[in-house]
Formats: sequence, C-alpha cells, structure tokens
Amino acid sequence: TAADALHYSAVALFAERAEAVQSDFAVDDDNAAAVAELCRRLDGLPLAIELVAARVKLLSPAELVRRLHGPWLLSTDGLRDVSERQRTLRGAINWSYELLTPAEQMLLVRLAVFVGGCTLAAAERMCEGVLSPAQVFASITSLLDKNLLHREAGVPGETRYVMLETVREYGMERLAQSAEQQQLMLQRHTAFFVHLAERSASHLRAQEQLEWIDRLTMEQGNLRSALAKSLQQGWGEMVLRLTSALFYYWHIRGFEAEGREWIRRALPLAENNPPLHQSSWYTRTLLGDAVLRIWDADSAARHALLNQALSRFEQQHDDWGIGYSLQNLARLAYEQGDYASARTLCERSLAIWQPVSDAWGMSIAHRTLALIAYQQADWQTWRLHLQAAAVLARTAGDRWLLAPTLQYLGLDVWQRDGPALGRVVVEESLAAFREIGNQVMVAALMNKLGEIARDQGDYCFAQTSCVRAREILRVWPDDWEIAWNLYCLGSIAFRSGDLTDARRRLEECLVSLRTHEHDAYRWFEGFVLAHLACVNIHEGQLMQATKELECSWELLAPRQETVDLSLTAFGLGELFRLQSQLPQAMICFRFSIAKLLEAKRVVGIADCLEGMAKTAAMQEQSRHSARLLGAADGLRQRLGTPVPQIELADYERCLSAARRQLDRAIFDELWAQGHAMTLPDVVAYTFELTAPFGDQSPWAMLVASMIPNLGL
Repeated sequence: TAADALHYSAVALFAERAEAVQSDFAVDDDNAAAVAELCRRLDGLPLAIELVAARVKLLSPAELVRRLHGPWLLSTDGLRDVSERQRTLRGAINWSYELLTPAEQMLLVRLAVFVGGCTLAAAERMCEGVLSPAQVFASITSLLDKNLLHREAGVPGETRYVMLETVREYGMERLAQSAEQQQLMLQRHTAFFVHLAERSASHLRAQEQLEWIDRLTMEQGNLRSALAKSLQQGWGEMVLRLTSALFYYWHIRGFEAEGREWIRRALPLAENNPPLHQSSWYTRTLLGDAVLRIWDADSAARHALLNQALSRFEQQHDDWGIGYSLQNLARLAYEQGDYASARTLCERSLAIWQPVSDAWGMSIAHRTLALIAYQQADWQTWRLHLQAAAVLARTAGDRWLLAPTLQYLGLDVWQRDGPALGRVVVEESLAAFREIGNQVMVAALMNKLGEIARDQGDYCFAQTSCVRAREILRVWPDDWEIAWNLYCLGSIAFRSGDLTDARRRLEECLVSLRTHEHDAYRWFEGFVLAHLACVNIHEGQLMQATKELECSWELLAPRQETVDLSLTAFGLGELFRLQSQLPQAMICFRFSIAKLLEAKRVVGIADCLEGMAKTAAMQEQSRHSARLLGAADGLRQRLGTPVPQIELADYERCLSAARRQLDRAIFDELWAQGHAMTLPDVVAYTFELTAPFGDQSPWAMLVASMIPNLGL
C-alpha cells in the first residue's frame, strides 16, 4: 500500500521531488508498487531518484519503470540548478569513472557483464590476460572504497561483489563502444557459467546439495543472462550445455515453467547442426523437457520425449540417463494407471542403479514402487518401499528425494497412529522443502499441517497454517496446491462448524478442479464432492447431497485404490440415518470402516462408530449405542482426535439419550467395555452388529433405495 511504501526514505524522497514538479502528484495504492520498483532499480540513490522523479510530469510511474534501463536511464535530465555533471546520471558516473586508474576502469567495465554480482574467481576470469589476480584484488578494494561496488555474503566461504544497477548500465554502455571487446566479455561470462552449471549437476543430487542450490540461486541473474545471450548469439552448444545441466535445479526449486521455456527456445538451435543434435547435451535436454512436464495434461508428448531420450541414451551408453529415463517412464505409467508396466520399468531402472550402489537412483525407484503399491492397496509393500526410499535418500543426501518420501510417511503415520506422531514426520518434510527453497512444496506441507491440526481439534492453528500457505501460493501459484488449499480451508471450516465458509471454499475448489483434464483432478473432484455432500447433509439439503455422493462414487469407485470411498460411504450412512433407513445406514458405516482398515487408516473410524451409535439409538438399542460411544471415545483418546465441533451437539444428544435410557451402572459398564476394546475387537463388534443386514454395496443401496425415496 501507499502507507507501507512511504515508510521508506527513498519512496518518500521520490514523492517529495515528484510533487515539486507536478503539484497534484501523490503516491497512492495504485502507483505505490511502481514507485517502489523505481526506487529499487535506482539503488535508492538520491541523485538518481531526483532525476527520475522530475519526469513524472511526462510519464506515469508505471511507464517510467518500463523505460528505466540503458541510455534512457543514464541520460535522464531533470535538474536545472545544479552543475553539468549532476544533470544526468551518465554525467555523474562519468565524472567518478574518469578519476579511476586504468586498471580500475577496465575492471569496472568488465564486471558490468555480471547480473546480480560475482565472486572474486569470476572477476579474475573476466580479466585474465590483462590484469593479474593481485591487480584484480587491489582494484576491487579501490572500487569498494569509492562505493562503485559493494560487498555481500555469498555461499559460506565466498564473498560477492555487486555493482549498483545505475553503475552497471554505465559500464555496459562503455563496453558496447568496442564490439570486439563486448563479444569477448560475453563469451567469457557465458563460458564461466556453463562450467559452473555443469559442475553443479552431480552436486545437486548429493550431500552438498544445499550449498549448490544456494550457489545457483545467487547466480540466477547471471545464468539467465548467459542463457539469453547464448540464444541471441546462436551459441547452440552453450545453451544446450546450460539446459542439460540446470533442468534438475529448475525441477527441485519448482521453476518448471521457466525451465521449459528455456528448453523450448534451445532445442531448435540443434536442428541444422548434426553433431549437436547427436550430442549428450541435446539428449539430456530432451530428458529435462520431459521431467519439467510433470503436471502437463499432454502425457503423449511427455511419453514421446522420454522414449526418444531413452533410445538416445542407450546409443550413447549413458547408464545414468537410461536409468532416469526408465524411472520417469515408470512414473508416467503409474499416473496413467498402468501399474504392471510401471513396476516393470522400475525394476529395469533398479537393475541399473543397484550394481553401482547408486542410492539416489534406487531411492527414486523405491518411492515409485511405493506409490504403485498404494494404488493397489498393498499397504505392507507400500510402507516397506517408502522406508527403503527414505534411507536411500538420506544416504544420497538429496533432500528433494527425502522430503516427499517423508511427506508420504508422515501422512501414513498420521492416519495410522494419530495426528501427533504424523505431525513430527510432516514437519521434518517441511523443513527439508524449506532448505531446498521449493516454495510450492512448502505451501503443500503447510496445508498438510493444517489438516493434521484440524484432526487434533486445533482449528485456529489449522486455519493459520493454511492461510500462510495461501499467501505463499499467491507469489508461487500452482493450480493443484491452490485447489488443495481451498479444500483444506473448507474442511477446517466444516469441522469447526462454519458451514457457510465451508460451502464457499469447497465450491470454489470444485470450479478450479473442473478446469483441468489431468486424471488426478478427477480423483480430487470425487473426494471434494464427498465433503461438500457432508455440508449439505448438515444443512438439510439431502437431495443435493445425494447427487454429490452419487457423482463422488462414480469418480472414485473405478480406481484400484478405493480408500477414499470411505468418506463417500460415511456420507451415505448419514443420509440413510436421517431418512430412518437404519439397516442401510449401518451397512454404509461398516463399509466405511472396512475401507479405512484396508489402508490401515485408523483416523476416521471413530466418526463411523459414532454414526453407528446414533443409528443404534434410533433403533432403541441403547446398550449397543453406549458400547459404540465408549469404543469411539477410547479410539479418540488413543489417537488424540476429539469429536469435531460440527458433530458435538449430535454427539452430546446421543450420549444423553443412552444415559437416560439405561441404568447408570449399566451405562458405565457398557461404556467401559467399549472403551477397553482393541481395534480388532471394535471391528468384530461392528461386523457382528451389521451381520443381520447382509453385505449389500452402499452404491447398490443408493440406486435402489435412496434416490427413489428422495424423489430424484
């Protein structure tokens, strides 16, 4: 806002000087961002700010931002009552430049090619052959003393030297006076950062990963400049060496869109260059293109790229490339539901990684095998592969492999052993993503922490965590995580009893999901519809809830992994109960428990037990109701999952009814019996209660009974 911006002295100075030349000018909420950007680009220099502010009588702040570069910046002239050398930035900087020694002048001009600063080693490389390392060091010291450079901390053990943007523009203008010298400096700059990128490639998958992520992040301006100049000059080898080395960095940092754009522009440079077209750089860039298309709905294009890369890697005898291509093909087959092919491809990749004890490659394969097992409801295999993937990721040192593996393990622990234990593992995953700097995944894990806190009944923390995730996603947008954030906020609002906000969030989530074609969004849609149906049930909108549960079932049932049908079945149980179709309600709650148990998910079973207790109370089976309520309470205490706020009133009514209808001693005894039940005892008891009602499918009951009764 304007108020926030005006707290900064540079913005306040701009406002003062602009008002002096145009009396009706003011920094407001509409132009505050542009004014702040102007001041940032001008390095906060008072002279530069005064010169540019004088131009507001001709151009708006937004227009000034668009023009603020190169010759226009340096020739900005707005002050008439000062010396000639102060009327333009060029004049002011030129005066300082003329006072430098020849070595200092040469260094300043050569350092202008760096975007965002450089290290001492990079400065020495630019001056190789004309200045000795001692001369470079002495000249840097002098430029620091004259405030033409400033020092910043780099990666541990390194110092960076950064030039003010206004000085850098002057240096580039000076460099351009000699086309030959300019070309030489650009080539040296590009070669230096090609070498840096290639050195980083293996380190990004090893224990020193964080140091190299930091180094590449600090050099992003230089790397982008090297890529842009290579494309502009047609240096095909240089640009492909950069893209082949950097694609994994773009992937783990969440910069897929940027990486794909560089690759899209790079690949055509090899079309009329047979040696380059057959090079390993081109092949690895193809692989990078496929890796960065992870959320692309066009799976056919991704499949074609991976097969092309695999064929080339086999011709080039590149085992790493073969293994990673196979692994990405396995992941694609998994996403398409072809689990047999996915497993075969994983096993082929393991045959490459295992003989050379490549922990990195083996970790990827085990994680994919875990996901396949999950989809096939093979829970023991799922956990074994996840545990192996985590151990191997720690051995390799790649936090990008470790963090999602911990995420999956944390979600498993949360659902199996309770939110408190799951939260510890998820927080470790969040810490790893924060170390990497992948902000989208940081937001994803903050969403998960919100869900965990929701199950713990800590709605304030849950809301805060998801709102913070939302703030991150405004800066780092990701369609899937934005939709998941809406779902999380909706589910938190529902459990806390705010039905209006729950409906708004969940409906907005559905609108977002339906704009995407990827099959994963259809699963997500079925999941959210079940939640929205629960909102409608609580608001008495039973016809609408039925339609949503019907659609949810149709979207989720065809999948091999059907644990998410547990919520749909629970919603159907509530519908049947409210329609006094009590045997059907019992069967639905039992079905929901069965689906949760198949996945070894314990969180959620207490909801079903309480649903069965309410149903038993309606059947005037108070003894069963009391025992079920005791069993649910025992489970909730062991897991640390209190009764949701939205269910509390119904729960208290059911509990009070059972106490009224039974002698106190009998109630206490039945409650204690239920409370002491182990999970297998609880399951056996629920199946015993529902045995007389048969084993009908909730879906069959919905079609045969519920829809006609609701007049649909």
